[in-house]
Amino acid sequence: MRLDPGAGSGKFSGGFRVVAIFAFPPLLPTGSLRRVKTPTVLPMNKSPARSAANGINPSFRLLLVEQDAEDAGQIETLLAAGPESGGGRPRFMLEVVTGPEPALNRLAEDAFDVLLLGLPLGEEEGFAGLNALVSRVPEMPVVVLGPGAAEERGHEAVRGGAQDFLCKSRLDRALLVQAIRQAWERKQAERRISEQAALLDQAQDAIMMLDLDGGVTYWNHGAEQLYGWTGTEAKTARVTDLLFRKPDAFRQAVEQVIAEGRWDGEMEQINKQGDLLVVHARYTMARDSHGRPHAILALHTDLTERRQLEAQFNRAQRLESVGILAGGIAHDLNNMLSPILLSLELLKQQIKEDYGLTLLKAIESSAQRGAELVKQVLSFAQGVDGQRIPVNALYLASDIEKILRETFPRNIQVEAVLAHDAWLVEGDPAQLHQVLINLAVNALEAMPDGGLLRLGLENVELDANYAAMRSEARPGRYAKFTLSDDGRGIPADAIDRLYEPFYSTKPPGKGSGLGLPTALRIVRSHGGFIEFASTEGKGSTFAVYLPARAQRGPQTASRLPVPLPTGQGETVLVIDDEASIRMITSQTLESFGYRVRVAADGAEGLALFASHREEIKAVVVDLMMPVMDGRATIKALRRIQPGLKIIAVSGLKSEASLEDAEEPGATLFLPKPFTAETLLEALHEVLHPEEEEEAGD
Repeated sequence: MRLDPGAGSGKFSGGFRVVAIFAFPPLLPTGSLRRVKTPTVLPMNKSPARSAANGINPSFRLLLVEQDAEDAGQIETLLAAGPESGGGRPRFMLEVVTGPEPALNRLAEDAFDVLLLGLPLGEEEGFAGLNALVSRVPEMPVVVLGPGAAEERGHEAVRGGAQDFLCKSRLDRALLVQAIRQAWERKQAERRISEQAALLDQAQDAIMMLDLDGGVTYWNHGAEQLYGWTGTEAKTARVTDLLFRKPDAFRQAVEQVIAEGRWDGEMEQINKQGDLLVVHARYTMARDSHGRPHAILALHTDLTERRQLEAQFNRAQRLESVGILAGGIAHDLNNMLSPILLSLELLKQQIKEDYGLTLLKAIESSAQRGAELVKQVLSFAQGVDGQRIPVNALYLASDIEKILRETFPRNIQVEAVLAHDAWLVEGDPAQLHQVLINLAVNALEAMPDGGLLRLGLENVELDANYAAMRSEARPGRYAKFTLSDDGRGIPADAIDRLYEPFYSTKPPGKGSGLGLPTALRIVRSHGGFIEFASTEGKGSTFAVYLPARAQRGPQTASRLPVPLPTGQGETVLVIDDEASIRMITSQTLESFGYRVRVAADGAEGLALFASHREEIKAVVVDLMMPVMDGRATIKALRRIQPGLKIIAVSGLKSEASLEDAEEPGATLFLPKPFTAETLLEALHEVLHPEEEEEAGD
């Protein structure tokens, strides 16, 4: 870069140590050091900067590498031609060597301020030697001198690390002094910038300097850590290509920085791997000495993890709200289903023809499925642990197969291989049903264009060697459910996060990221574990292992009808705020040998009990009622008659409901909706406990 000769006028402040100019011949000899007589100068101070600060003209030690003695003499004459004092003029001490090796020796022995390099015309070896020397002394300010015909090569040297190039044929003192001074100043500025950059590299924020077109001129270690691009890579591109899928937001920010001097806000960016990042960006305009915008200082703080945590927190709050709403909805739905299930038993006694009984069976099946669905929603929304009962794995798998064949698109072929001698498992049928449905839905979404979905069930027995390789496995018998698809598979970078809550490989809005974590939580709560294998582009297989009982389940779902227990004229008080439930419950109990009194709330129920306490043998009370809830009602009944048999019922089946029933002293808890069989068995159990004990024996 050619320097403006006029820029050197005016008082010169700051000390300069100049290293002599070097000239490289084609085959540079290792000749001895030749000293050229230097102009008369003031004694050299130890610190040029202190000399300048004290008002003394700064002195420079220059090392010149020049083979041509005539050119060396010309340079010596120019440097000696200045005034001895005054005017803020610098003083020079010049030494001359004829080759790079002597130059390196002198630089190792003594301190110089500027290096002057003489470039021969058309000599490739000399130019190569010049480049080699520049690379050996990267901290040294360098000015290249050469013939006019070598000007292009000289500028190439500048691009390689020198500070300036001057043509020997047009050389004068002002131009030479200015080049020496500015070379020293630039190198000092570079040193200060390097020191500042070292400090900036300690910052965890990404700090970069950008030109107005988005080109990178500085890129700190924090930027390398955040984006994955090294400084060398970043400086060969523009930030719009490196960090943005849609650079419009960046361009708008630059426009505001140019207009107003600064901008800050959040941006979406990407790293080298293409992962989405959210950063808080702060842009500040840097201006030149004339006040014109020439660069932008950019600071980027990574907010990605914070935003993910905030999103998870917001989702958790929404789930909490969903849980609360689900509880209320479940209570209402269960109250609606209770009269249906209770009335079915009464209708069965009145309808004898096959067609009518078939319709009743369909109604009963639908109502029970609805009740199971409500329980499943509550299990997910509120984390309720379902009741553990023996479950026939074959029934469960067959039910899933039926759902898949009836509800999945016709371009999904379902293939089932189920062991008919499958062992029983201990668990909650609704929750296990949910696990398999979640896995099946994931398989469906992995095959948007159709494919084959395979459902399997088999008995497996794991030995100690297998269990040693799986931390969650224990030796023993398991029912193994498998769901396989030939869809797009799981990306390799997503495997480690597969069970992470709220993480999803699906597009935004297409998945909550809760299906697999929920399935894993349920399976683990049942003492089992999940294995999976996947190849991207070739499908996935999930295997669910559930601890099994040794005995096998029944091969058919049919069972012999058992007579329902009946009352012996006992009076039962039913307290419920739902009129339909009071009516159906009353009719059901009366049909099976009980006498019934009903009340719409706790206060009315207490009044009835106080009037007929000798007559009433048991109370069925809803926990959620207006005026006086079931918990307060149970406590009041216990104070009146401590040994009273009380069955608490609730449409909101949760741990809180169980505690609300047990803490005030209920004899038994019965979740809504319940069938006539369930209610009659519960009443028989509390009124005739001795018969239950004999049956158990």
